[in-house]
Amino acid sequence: MNPPEQPRRVGQVGSSNPSSRTALTLDDIRAHVRSLHELQGWHERSAQTRMLYLISELGELARALIISSEEHSDVGPTEITAISEEMSDIIWNVCAMSDALEIDLNEAVVMKLDSMMARDWSKKSVNGL
Repeated sequence: MNPPEQPRRVGQVGSSNPSSRTALTLDDIRAHVRSLHELQGWHERSAQTRMLYLISELGELARALIISSEEHSDVGPTEITAISEEMSDIIWNVCAMSDALEIDLNEAVVMKLDSMMARDWSKKSVNGL
């Protein structure tokens, strides 16, 4: 069995020039997640374990948002960096969970967007959305 292929570098991390970064599709992100998971042996973790990681990351995002709102009336670059890292971790874990469950996440998102675009938003729902 051949060792998993090393993930390629996906962009200029920390670059202040957005045009020098690589734009990724959802499928690109999933491929990178899958590649690193196989390389590290993480692909054997169950969807239930991934869900626990996701919950943990949601808590870290909530903490970053709470800290930024308590310490500053306005969110600066340091807070944005912390918040964006936690949001990226959440996306990472959703992608890993979709792979564990063999869900085509791109198709699921497209279907959800289609249903939301067709929804009558003039009616109030139970949860206020």
